[in-house]
Amino acid sequence: MKKKKKKTTQKVVRQLVPRAALALKNEFYFEAAIILSNLFESRLKNLITRVEKVNPGFGFGLDRCIRRVKYLIVRNPGSLIAKYFEIQLIDSLRTWKNHRNGILKDMLTVHITDNRLKKLAQDGVVLFQELNAANKQFKKEWKKELVKGAPNPPIPDESKE
Repeated sequence: MKKKKKKTTQKVVRQLVPRAALALKNEFYFEAAIILSNLFESRLKNLITRVEKVNPGFGFGLDRCIRRVKYLIVRNPGSLIAKYFEIQLIDSLRTWKNHRNGILKDMLTVHITDNRLKKLAQDGVVLFQELNAANKQFKKEWKKELVKGAPNPPIPDESKE
C-alpha cells in the first residue's frame, strides 16, 4: 500500500493560483471567487504566523485574518508589516469579502447576474496581485531581518490581558 504524501500549504497555494486563472478564463466566476477567497486566507494566515510566530489555526477565517492583520499594522506603524501592507489594501480585502458574502446570501433568494460574479472575480484577481506583491516584498525583507539575527518580536495581544 502506498503512503499518501502530505501536501504542504505552499504546494496547495501554488496549485490554486492557476486553477483560479483557469476558472476565470472559462467564465466560472463563482468558483474563481471561492478559490481567491481561499488564497487570501492562506496568505494572511501565513503573514500572521510570520509576524506573531504562532499559527492562527482553523478558527481564523478570512474575516478574522483581515482584522488581525489590520490590528498588527495599526498597533506597530513602524514595523515591517506596516511598511509593506497598506491599510487601504486591507480595507479593500474587507470590502471584497463583504461583497462576496452579499452575493452568497443573495444566491439563496435572487438570481445573481454573471456581471456581478465577473466583477467580484476580477476585483479579487487585482487584489490578489496587490497582496502577492506586498507579501513578496515583506518576505524578502523579513528574511534579511532573520539573517541579521533581529527578527520582529511577537506582538502581545491586549485582548488576552
